Amino acid sequence: MTNRRITKKDPKKDLDNFLDYTKNKTNIANRTNHKASDSLTNLNNERKSALRRRLGAIIVISILAILGLGIYVSSYTRLQRIIVVGAPELNATEVIKKSGIKAQDQLIDYWLGKNTYESKLKKYYPEIKSAKLKMAGLNQIKLDLQEYKTLAYVNQNGKYYKILNNKKIARQKLTKMQIDKSIPIFVSYSNKSSLFTDLKALKSIPTKLRNQISIINGRSIRKNKIVLLMKDGNIIIGNTDTIAQKIKYYPKIKSTLNNKSVIDLEIGAFSYPLTDNEKNNLGF
Repeated sequence: MTNRRITKKDPKKDLDNFLDYTKNKTNIANRTNHKASDSLTNLNNERKSALRRRLGAIIVISILAILGLGIYVSSYTRLQRIIVVGAPELNATEVIKKSGIKAQDQLIDYWLGKNTYESKLKKYYPEIKSAKLKMAGLNQIKLDLQEYKTLAYVNQNGKYYKILNNKKIARQKLTKMQIDKSIPIFVSYSNKSSLFTDLKALKSIPTKLRNQISIINGRSIRKNKIVLLMKDGNIIIGNTDTIAQKIKYYPKIKSTLNNKSVIDLEIGAFSYPLTDNEKNNLGF
């Protein structure tokens, strides 16, 4: 019979190990439950904070909207006065009407459509180079207008219109009292083609001599003929293609004259006395 080796176990040690295992297991479970409880608490707190933030944002937006609406309907945001500066010959009331701006409307509407109002004026009035809407007070706006330079005037049916350096004729009608007497006047022109042909010739004349011209007459039946009444009473006849070069001799020719004369520069250069009959024939 085989002898077996018998090992003795300490029952207390086994019991302690079991108790330690049970205790550790319980501690782990408790820690897990505690972490889960903390996570739920934190999640609830975050949800409450997010809810408070959303509620606060809604309240702030609502208050701002109410304030904005109150300001919008307030009389302080309504247009009370419109001031027009620049372009003194233009009728201010008509300018405001053509712009589409109306008193008692909301100021913010004009700033949102600012370019539209400016474009309307530039489209309607050829003489307006720029139109700017500017604040002029709490509930006032200023229409600041800038015009194109006036090269000359054209007389049509007793009314005068500016001829502008943008090659357009102004819309505004002027009386003889309103025009600048130092600027030449075109008379007796039946079509714009001949008018602008002679205007081109006028622009080619040196400024010093151009300032001595009073009237340009378009009665001639010859296309290239240009007739100038000078401020000193003499009349110059020329060709639109050569007038700029030949008129340079006018001061020298003038110095030899004793009476009002016609200086013919179409072909060559010669002069003869100006009679009432000749003046009438030339349209002056």
